[in-house]
This record gives sequence, C-alpha cells and structure tokens, in this order.
Amino acid sequence: MLALLLAASDMDHAEAAARALEKEAYDVSLMRALETAIAVSYIRAFTKSSLMTLPDDYVPTTSPDAELHEWFRDRRDQAYAHTDKPSVSGRDASVRIGVEEGGIVAVEFRDEWLPFPRKWIGPAMSLFERQRECFRAEAVSIQAKLEKRQSSAAEHGPGGEPNA
Repeated sequence: MLALLLAASDMDHAEAAARALEKEAYDVSLMRALETAIAVSYIRAFTKSSLMTLPDDYVPTTSPDAELHEWFRDRRDQAYAHTDKPSVSGRDASVRIGVEEGGIVAVEFRDEWLPFPRKWIGPAMSLFERQRECFRAEAVSIQAKLEKRQSSAAEHGPGGEPNA
C-alpha cells in the first residue's frame, strides 16, 4: 500500500511541475528542470524499487495516455535521469572559441535539448490526476480490507469462535 501512496504523491509532484512549466516561457534552465521533475516524478511510480513494483495494470494502454507514458519513460531513461548519446537523448552541448577583431577571444557555449511539447501539458496533467486517483482508490481499498480483517479477528477467538 505504501508504494501506491507514494506513487499518488509522485503524481502530485509531476502535476505541480507541469503547472509551473505551463506558466514559464523565458527561463530555459527552469523549464528544463521542470521537465526533468515531471518525467522523473511520473515514471518513478512505474520503476522497480525495494518497496514494490506496481503491476503493469497501472500502465496506460489507451491514447494519448499510453504515448505520454512511453515518452516520459524514454526521456527519463535517456535524457533526464541518465545521459545518452545526443542522437538518442535529444541533448547536446558544445563550445566554440573564436578570435574577433582586435584580438578579443569570444567563447560561446551551446546547450540543446528536445523540449517537452507545450500542447502535451494539459493531457499530461489529466493523466497525472487520473493516475493519482487510481492509486489512492486502490490504497483505500486495501486499507478497508485490512481493517475488515482486523475487526473480524478481534470479534472472534483464536479458534474462530465468536467472543462472548
């Protein structure tokens, strides 16, 4: 149950980062940090952990959720949490040194990435909300079953006989 509750919390984090990304248009470093937060928070719920690995039943199978899930998984693995080759990750960086007129040395740094498409922010936030509610509902169901068992065990003795 803890894994489900933490997964629901991850959806809250992904949604908060997506809301902030939707409002940001100028600070590229902030946008990249928010995109990283979105992908890592969302996919963390679906990665193996020492707590539990959520069953594949929670992985979306219908459009556009399935495509968003795949995009987040791939980008998390290739660009946000790990760094793969630019042809795979969409990330690249370079430096150029040139001598300008008068002997002035100019240094230019370039950093490129494949941004999260803005038109996907709304559908992504909807996905995070649905996943969060699904995880919470499942956690409540498990808790209700546990409480019912505990109540039933308290009402009956060790041999299954009702307590007087």
